[in-house]
Order: sequence, then C-alpha cells, then structure tokens
Amino acid sequence: MGKMLGAQIDACWQQSCSAQCNDLPVTGKDQGPASGNCQQPVLTPAEICSQCTVDHCCAVWNACFGNNDCVALNQCSVACYKT
Repeated sequence: MGKMLGAQIDACWQQSCSAQCNDLPVTGKDQGPASGNCQQPVLTPAEICSQCTVDHCCAVWNACFGNNDCVALNQCSVACYKT
C-alpha cells in the first residue's frame, strides 16, 4: 500500500510539478511551502517543490503521509539516499 501511495505523489509531481520537483537532492534539510498547507505537513528538499505540492498534490500527499506504510517507506528512502 505504501509503495502505491508514494507512486501517486510521483505521478502528481510528474504531471503538475515536474520542473519544481525533478531531481531533488536528499539532504535532510527539508523546507516547507511559502504559503498554504495540506492536511499532512509538506516538507521537501526545495521550497518551490513544497509549494507546488501544496498547490497541486495535497490529496495524494495526505493519502501517503496519513498512511504508516507510506511514511515508513519514505523514511527508509530518505535514509538510503541521504548525502
């Protein structure tokens, strides 16, 4: 379930936030959006990606980060790719 929910974020980013969210560095220094919010806190490695997520991808973001399996998968991914 977590993998499917995470893939929905990726699909939304591809469709709506490609320029803002492609090839984000995983640094552990996540940033929130400049304005607005989703039900689940939005933090990505770039403010512009977080803003686009709030503007276009809240539904899939909330579904993923409201699900324990998806949260665990994301934490694992961040830990594996942290530079």
